[in-house]
Amino acid sequence: YPDGAFLLSTCSDAIPSRPASVVETNGMVRGVSASISKVFVSASDGWTEVATWDQPNYIATVNSLNRLYLMRVWVVAHCVDMLEAEIQALPGYSIGKTSRKVLSIGWENSHDVDNQAMLIAFQLFMCFTSLALLSNDGLITLEGLSGLLQNKPVLTYDMIASLERRKLLLLAFVGTFLFSPLYVDVLRYTYDIEGHHYWSMSFLMMAVMMALSWMAILTLVQAVPVPSPWRNRPLCYSAPVFIYCTVILFVGVELAKGRGPTQAADFWTYIAPTLELCINGSMWTSGAYVIESDVGITPVIYIVLPDLVVCMVVAWVLSILAHRLSWGRCLLNTAWTSQNAFLNELTTPQWVTSLDLDEANAISIGNKRYCKPSLMVLLGYCTVLDKSGDKVARDVAVSCSSRESSSTVDVGRESHLAAGSLKPPSKPCQETHAQYMVVSIYDLVPTITSWLRHLYQPKVVEASDYNNSTYSASTQSSNPTTTMTKTGEIFV
Repeated sequence: YPDGAFLLSTCSDAIPSRPASVVETNGMVRGVSASISKVFVSASDGWTEVATWDQPNYIATVNSLNRLYLMRVWVVAHCVDMLEAEIQALPGYSIGKTSRKVLSIGWENSHDVDNQAMLIAFQLFMCFTSLALLSNDGLITLEGLSGLLQNKPVLTYDMIASLERRKLLLLAFVGTFLFSPLYVDVLRYTYDIEGHHYWSMSFLMMAVMMALSWMAILTLVQAVPVPSPWRNRPLCYSAPVFIYCTVILFVGVELAKGRGPTQAADFWTYIAPTLELCINGSMWTSGAYVIESDVGITPVIYIVLPDLVVCMVVAWVLSILAHRLSWGRCLLNTAWTSQNAFLNELTTPQWVTSLDLDEANAISIGNKRYCKPSLMVLLGYCTVLDKSGDKVARDVAVSCSSRESSSTVDVGRESHLAAGSLKPPSKPCQETHAQYMVVSIYDLVPTITSWLRHLYQPKVVEASDYNNSTYSASTQSSNPTTTMTKTGEIFV
């Protein structure tokens, strides 16, 4: 129909009713009449063509992610058999003379996403990956709660700020929220049904995705060489303030603009209508139509992206000001980290950071700077205690570099977990007793879980006794040994 066509839908009470049913989003089954008659009428010559009773009136596509996951939306007009409760709420109604039923016109909104099984599988994978990576923090939290119940000081750290160092967990979070633009478009055309609750939640997910993506981009900026005058002087911001402000500002702005009702009302009017009818002096879009996939309906993320960018910029400025109010400065001096053997082995941020690497958070004894366990966890590492009494073989020339450190200092209770002994990667040339091991936070659960060590051997970053520390990129923990909680140690 190059000139357009009308889809004439009629339901005659004289025709014997053929009952059918439609399942709503909430699971309720609604009765409809399959005896409705639908006929295409050409707008140019009046030529007619009979259509099926469930012929869609409107069909459209939305490319929220990419064409591999194209979403198709369609609307079908039905003669709905009204429920008794709905009839009683009406000021008046008509009953069919033959069928003795109260019928009304209703609209069935449906959608389908291409390759949706792939989307579901990917999102489930990202969710379980995030939970697996977070299990290490959950273990530390449980240890902290046990100390809290005993009225003792416990280890605390900023989980959101630590995402700067935990790139794998940050990537998993971004992947978990990656499909939020698709959710927004699905909820757009069902806004009148679902309301603003799910709509606002989908906007929240979109804001979190963009905020975490910005944090991920900032971690990549650290790889850019920094000029000498700016070295060890990164710009500081508060990661929790940035994410929370982004979410609150974005959701608040969109609610204030009434974005949900507006987008729901304009869902089918993003293209110029082919046919219109003049009703009460106003032109109304009419006729059955298909919005082709090469045009489609504009995704919501493109419509709200300017608002989201502005909210992120404002939240970014607020996060910098929040750090300034908390610490009295925006630039952080990280030169002191070279005085700590453990921190000196790590790559410190140079351009921008949310890590609390202020020298005030270290313990100074003479010209030494001691790294607290809370700072270690913030940097993505944790300390485990080897109770086995086994010895560690060290090949200084091949696997590690030996650095002297001061003795361990007891400053009060902080949560530590013990793990198995160490296993050298190469031929040993020297043996010394290992008291503590520093492992990646990702390796905490595998380190203290015997059956996981059969599947994955955690790497030990540092092995330390009371007098010496050894840094290694290849040493691994070996067989299961007794584990325990240890109080208050600091690593040099």
